[in-house]
Amino acid sequence: MTGSQRLIHCLIFAIIFLTYVFAIPARSEERLSVSYAALGGANSIWNIAKDAGFYKKHGLNVDVVYIASTTLSAAAVLSGHIQVGWSRESG
Repeated sequence: MTGSQRLIHCLIFAIIFLTYVFAIPARSEERLSVSYAALGGANSIWNIAKDAGFYKKHGLNVDVVYIASTTLSAAAVLSGHIQVGWSRESG
């Protein structure tokens, strides 16, 4: 492939890429519910990430919910009311 052909291919790729990037409509934040069933260090990460703005930075609107029972937490995940559930401490 000659230098001019490579340049043409790069320009075509750049045009397609930029068209794709700017054609994507701005998407709203995705809503997500996270639950934890035990109080402690490993479970505080959910609230720390929310307070630090980590979820918003990545386009997520996260509700962090404390559910005091692992059984109820698992049931909430299985029913679809909670998308992410953490039911016990690690270790």
